[in-house]
Amino acid sequence: MTWTIESVREAAVGPSAVWALYMDPSTWSQWGHNATWARANGPLVDGGIVDVRANYGTVYHCRIQRLEPGRALEIVVRPAFLTISEEYILINQVWVATANTELAGFAVRRQSAPRTMRWPPRKPGPSRDGR
Repeated sequence: MTWTIESVREAAVGPSAVWALYMDPSTWSQWGHNATWARANGPLVDGGIVDVRANYGTVYHCRIQRLEPGRALEIVVRPAFLTISEEYILINQVWVATANTELAGFAVRRQSAPRTMRWPPRKPGPSRDGR
């Protein structure tokens, strides 16, 4: 079973400005649909880990599966019984975001171009743990 959900967002911003947001986890809560905060222990590199706190309080350790500077970022997280991957890739000067979720033989795919364009960004508010 596969589901596809697609949406398109447009903004007057260049690909390098979007890439800068992808490479700065402290901005992920401003454009990510379910992130309260995100932190990396160092620069983003292949195999590196970014901790992301979901809006419902759980912190996930997301592994960087693929990083091609200025062109592609893929992140994978494996909570219980799931594999979730999100890929952000530049195609013909347009950022395309794809999310795939696998659960016990089922797959769900979500795609948007570009998903990062929530503008203006959300105002950060207090989280449940005061961070």
